[in-house]
Amino acid sequence: MRGDAVGIPLFQSGHSAVLNRKSIKSIWLAVLMVSMSLSVGIVELHRSPLTNANDVAGVGAGCAFITRASGEAIYIDPVNGSDAWDGTWSCPKATLSDALNDSISNDEIVLYSGRYHENVTVDGKDNLLIRAADGARVVFDGTRSITEDLGGVWGAADSDGIQEVTLPVDGWQLFLAYDEQVPARWPNAQFSDESVFNRSYWAEGTLTGSNNAYTQGWLTDAGPETGVHTGLNETINATGLDPEGAIAVMNLGSFLSNSRVITDWNSANGTFAYDGTGVGWKTKHHAYFLEGKRELIDVDGEWWFNNAINRLHYKTPSGQNANNLDLRVKVQPFAISVENSDGVTIQGLDFFGTTVNFNECDGCSFTNSTLEYPSTSKRGLGIAGESEDDRWMTRFYRSTNNFVDNISITNTDGGAIEFQGSAGQSHNNTVNNSYFHAIDWSAADQKGLMVTIYEGGRDMYFTNNTVHLTGASSVLSIGDAPKVFYNEVWDVGHLQTDGAVVQIMQGEAPGAEVAHNWIHDIIKYGIRFDAPIGQVGTGQNGTMHHNVIWNAAGGLMVKGDYHNIHNNTVFDSSASKNDIIVLTDGDINNKNSTIHYNAVDSMADHRSDDVFDNPLPDGIDWMNWNGYVQGQQDKMTAGSGSTCAIYSNSSVYCWGSNFFGALGDASTAGDSNVHEPGWVDLGVGRTATSIAHGGVAAHHGCAILDNNSLSCWGWNGQGQLGLGNTTNQGAATFVDLGTGRSPVKVTLGQLHTCVLLDNNSVYCMGDNTYGQVGDGTTVDKNSPTFVDFGNGRYAVDIESGHVHTCALLDNGSVSCWGYNAYGQLGLGHTTTPVSVPTYVPLASGRHVASMAVGQHHTCFAYDNGDVACTGRNQQGQLGLGSTFQTKTSLTATQSLGQPALKVVAGSYFSCALLNNGSVRCWGDNAFGQLGINTNIDSASPAASVHFETGSYAIDVISGLEHLCARLANGSMACWGRNHVGQLGIGNLLNQDEPVVLENISSLHSTTIREMLVDPDNDDFRPKWGSDLHILKAGAYDADDSDPWTAGVPWTYSPMSDPISGCMDSIAINDNSNAIFADGSCTYTTLSSSPSTLSLEVGVTMTPHTLTYNTLFLADDKQTADSSGALGMGTNIALDSNGAVHICSKTVTSDDLYYTTNASGSWE
Repeated sequence: MRGDAVGIPLFQSGHSAVLNRKSIKSIWLAVLMVSMSLSVGIVELHRSPLTNANDVAGVGAGCAFITRASGEAIYIDPVNGSDAWDGTWSCPKATLSDALNDSISNDEIVLYSGRYHENVTVDGKDNLLIRAADGARVVFDGTRSITEDLGGVWGAADSDGIQEVTLPVDGWQLFLAYDEQVPARWPNAQFSDESVFNRSYWAEGTLTGSNNAYTQGWLTDAGPETGVHTGLNETINATGLDPEGAIAVMNLGSFLSNSRVITDWNSANGTFAYDGTGVGWKTKHHAYFLEGKRELIDVDGEWWFNNAINRLHYKTPSGQNANNLDLRVKVQPFAISVENSDGVTIQGLDFFGTTVNFNECDGCSFTNSTLEYPSTSKRGLGIAGESEDDRWMTRFYRSTNNFVDNISITNTDGGAIEFQGSAGQSHNNTVNNSYFHAIDWSAADQKGLMVTIYEGGRDMYFTNNTVHLTGASSVLSIGDAPKVFYNEVWDVGHLQTDGAVVQIMQGEAPGAEVAHNWIHDIIKYGIRFDAPIGQVGTGQNGTMHHNVIWNAAGGLMVKGDYHNIHNNTVFDSSASKNDIIVLTDGDINNKNSTIHYNAVDSMADHRSDDVFDNPLPDGIDWMNWNGYVQGQQDKMTAGSGSTCAIYSNSSVYCWGSNFFGALGDASTAGDSNVHEPGWVDLGVGRTATSIAHGGVAAHHGCAILDNNSLSCWGWNGQGQLGLGNTTNQGAATFVDLGTGRSPVKVTLGQLHTCVLLDNNSVYCMGDNTYGQVGDGTTVDKNSPTFVDFGNGRYAVDIESGHVHTCALLDNGSVSCWGYNAYGQLGLGHTTTPVSVPTYVPLASGRHVASMAVGQHHTCFAYDNGDVACTGRNQQGQLGLGSTFQTKTSLTATQSLGQPALKVVAGSYFSCALLNNGSVRCWGDNAFGQLGINTNIDSASPAASVHFETGSYAIDVISGLEHLCARLANGSMACWGRNHVGQLGIGNLLNQDEPVVLENISSLHSTTIREMLVDPDNDDFRPKWGSDLHILKAGAYDADDSDPWTAGVPWTYSPMSDPISGCMDSIAINDNSNAIFADGSCTYTTLSSSPSTLSLEVGVTMTPHTLTYNTLFLADDKQTADSSGALGMGTNIALDSNGAVHICSKTVTSDDLYYTTNASGSWE
């Protein structure tokens, strides 16, 4: 043994006597276990009767001498600690309150497992850390047991099954086995089935926007709702309820709700009165429920607290005796408050029925905590209309740079968390990686817009959070310039009208950024930049990008101006609302916003109506996929004398000239023209997803099939079908595009074909006399041949005409190649051929939205709706007002009166689909192709095509000398030349006005959902080869192998009837189901004989027994020499490392003495 080893008190500091909290639980176990997991021997104890091993008082004298060194943590154990001790690891305190009394700035306070019931304040102590011990379950419980803690005795049940008890304190929330019970209310609703979040379980008022049924301060009940509740008058007549004095929780102001005491009742018309001062008010959608009277208790589990006499009334489940139930009441609003302190951290503590409150705390943190039922309203105390600034809820008041991370807040009446203060008082706060569920089941008397999470200042970050099941109309209203990233929100906003998940008011918009969020299955808008209607420029410079919103009552609402809205994916919107709503308020706002690369089923300058009646402002949108337009396109095509369409069942039907098999009906006979639609056999079980376009002079066709393959048919004299031969094909034939490649778009020239593939490359084949294949040669190609755009650019769209082709590139520029004798490539010259893609100079600052390639001319529609054309103009096809000029560069057409969404071109004419759904054409009109009931050419845009009254177009296509339009009502109309039946109207008569086809089925439409990989399982990447993939529109990149996700996964286990017991794994009576330790652990058992007493512990050990003599014992293992007292018994153990451990007990005191020859720490 070491020469300096002496006998010392076990719980007094000395030579290596560093023992943890388990030592307090069992003295004998502590001296027999070694912290390095060593096997320790136990010898028999020969002694007189021992002090109880679990009696902490027996060692209190030792802890009284142990002091905590400066800078060491303060430890707390509510089960085994004592506030008389100094709070060391081995001698912890019992309460946080006492630990705070002893703490100073920069201290650390560590709490061991247990249930704490305290209300403490951290005041004037900077950088204090309050945390749970590693692996500990620490719960601050703001409730008290009515019978055990408060000594309440319930009276006998009355005839209604209601029992009463007097409480010594106020209690404003009731729990049975830790599950909240419903305050007595009408109409009834429950927490168990979440009907408290169902607005159907509210009664309604009769006021509408026009009937003036009542004024503010009054409410007339609208009567019963079938299957849910009776009317208020019916309830009163049946029960004798007097509503006067009850509390009415009323949603009268859309997104504003208030509680008020009913002051009068008129039974004649079912009207009650209340104080209307300060109540949110609109003249529609009124709803309410009643609380706060004993007479409202009519179902099991309801309660009412009479705060005048502190009397609690409760109807027990199934008539059970309340004295035998685990009933608890909330008795405190806060467990921990922080005031006048900066840098305070609360970490790893859980809260039940109570919460935290930070006041003027900068740089504070609240992390790794679960808060269940942390806050509720004061209505349980009979208080209606409580102050919004003094809600008892989780709150940071005038605090900056605070960090809330990895917490959960569940089951509140009122908001989840608030940050109060102006922009200078509350800013740069963060809520991250947290979970919010079942928030605010009354949605009344809240701060600001009455939302789930509120910030009154600025620059708040709300990131990586999950929110679901809420009552308030909006989830987030978090101040100026908020940053909202990577959150998932669903099933919210149930109890108020209006609202949005992310609500950003006009003054908050500058610097706001909302990105990478999933918002779905909601009855509100997803994200809204809000502002008063009709105010110029209200709310500016906000950004929404890379959000995915589905099954919402409107995705994005954009009010104001100078906003940047890009790369959002919105689909499956409900309530007939548009996916993106860009409001101009009568052409005064959003003229300078930018809307681009979004993927939506519907986008317009209206909440619900289409884009044709409500177009977006000129020039603000480009590269979007808007289902109103793009979703209806690429379903029709027209060639030299034929027309084809994809029906709603995805089958292809064609009609007109069958020259060389152009109709795909397995025939190549030139005289077998078909005047009505005929089916194209694409193969067994195969359907089409899109059909080739262009084809001004084509006698062949192609379709992209549902298995991502390409099939073509018709004339193949120059190899334009890409089959490796020049044999004409009367039936659809597979085209090999290379291993693993899929077609995205196909365009047809007279004798050539070009295909855009899923890797953004372009391949062309067929006649190459004028370089139209684009490979730098003029040699025909009967197999697909690569087209190189150079400079890292790739195509997003392609369009072919007679013998030239143009491609729209990813940066909005255009390259063209092929025949250029008339300057139709727009290159500023007539040099021909141009055998490689060549950049076309565009109007300054403009992007191309649509391309039209005719026989010897080309037209583009720009992103601002302007149209410019180049090339041959002998019949006015450039729309310049004259016919004598050929243009070699793009030249603007004369005014169209409306912005153009799309342009098409035939042989010597052009047309534009305008954003109001009208179509205007110009140029050759020999066969009525201008659609204006005349055959006179027009060198200027003619009057609008004569569709049926009330009809307008959503797509238009052009063949060589005929056109067809898809109308908004789902029909298809065609006009122009019809000499081979290409109009599909059953005859060969030319038509100078559109004729609706009566013999075709409805046409196919494409939706966003169809173009996503697996939206039902949260994979929102575009499918390879889809329009979204090529356009790069939407929130995801198709090439992303690790797509981003939103929200935080969270496993929530409510604290229902928690089990208390021993939670120490080495104890004999360890309970693996226990949630809280209760001090009941047993570590030893004793067995005795007339001569011996044996001690056993609940851990496997290897004994090493021996007879040991030492100079530190005065006699044979009986007396500790250093003390001079007669010994009661000595135990000697040798651990597996050979170290000696000696324990002695004296007669004169209860002190235990320990001696060893080993250094270090042990248990």
